[in-house]
Amino acid sequence: MFAELLIKSSEQRILSLFAMNPGRPFYLREISRKLSLSLGATHVALSALEKAKILKSRSIGKTKLFEPEEESYPAALHAVRILNTVLILEPLVELLKSNSQRIILYGSYARGTFTLESDLDVFIVSDRREAVLDQVTAFSRKIEVDIRPVIMGLVEWMELEKTDPEFFRGVTGGLSLWEEQPDESGF
Repeated sequence: MFAELLIKSSEQRILSLFAMNPGRPFYLREISRKLSLSLGATHVALSALEKAKILKSRSIGKTKLFEPEEESYPAALHAVRILNTVLILEPLVELLKSNSQRIILYGSYARGTFTLESDLDVFIVSDRREAVLDQVTAFSRKIEVDIRPVIMGLVEWMELEKTDPEFFRGVTGGLSLWEEQPDESGF
């Protein structure tokens, strides 16, 4: 999987955990357990991220909580959130390719501004609605993220700019995850 090639180091894995859980602090043992890292590796990585002012910590009793230093690198944090979202959706995109013509991520996940309460908005052009919806629902349960697909047929998609220009702008302003290439042979 592409994610395993890009997110290898302990620091990268920890940053990904924070990126996908905005506004939620974590403590050392919790991070270690969630990412299957040793306590030592987790401690070293957290110290490096804190020293670089990417993370900050605060103590509550004997517990030290870590959270992103949102003000230090806001654009970078948004980019990490977007990258992680795209990597998480990669297996779904592969599943949907045979049943769709276009897949677009839009909304707060596409902008990297989502919260824990946000749903993940995906626009899918497909004439096989039921098959696509079944695949999205199964994948959503598996990754425990509320994916809200909007599925339209090719004709509906081509008419969307006229029928709902505001929604059309929102969708086309998103990230294109996949688009079927036209067959140039004419057949």
